[in-house]
Amino acid sequence: MDWSRSTFDVKFEVEGTPFSLTSIQRSNHVKSEWIITPVACGSRMQLFLIPDVKVRIDEIRCDVDLKVKSDDTLFFNGYQSWTDSREWHPKDKMPHLSSLAKPLIKKFNFDRYGDTVVRTISHRRGHLHGFNFSKVRSKDQVNFF
Repeated sequence: MDWSRSTFDVKFEVEGTPFSLTSIQRSNHVKSEWIITPVACGSRMQLFLIPDVKVRIDEIRCDVDLKVKSDDTLFFNGYQSWTDSREWHPKDKMPHLSSLAKPLIKKFNFDRYGDTVVRTISHRRGHLHGFNFSKVRSKDQVNFF
């Protein structure tokens, strides 16, 4: 994995004021350290955040430049079991609720639970999502995120 072509972003708040921190930025409120270390099966990227004041972390994002082949599989852990937790192929399409379920969704507020509360979800082919961890498996390697 080529971490040098990856981008990292942390969005956080201090007393209601939003801030952003990237791998090349510094913050007056939070010290950060991105450490990439070799391990037996590849490399490990770790993010250490040391706040100087009370902060609320809203999002941590890592965009990784990873080449995925059509026969690789991708696993994304679902949020509160609302998303199927299984291995997908890169061109798969994650299902969504049928439009026939709309009356039940409105009546019982089902749209207040699951992945759509976390973020807007695309259901297009090749747009896959999960909640807190994932893996990409090829014939000779597994990458955990």
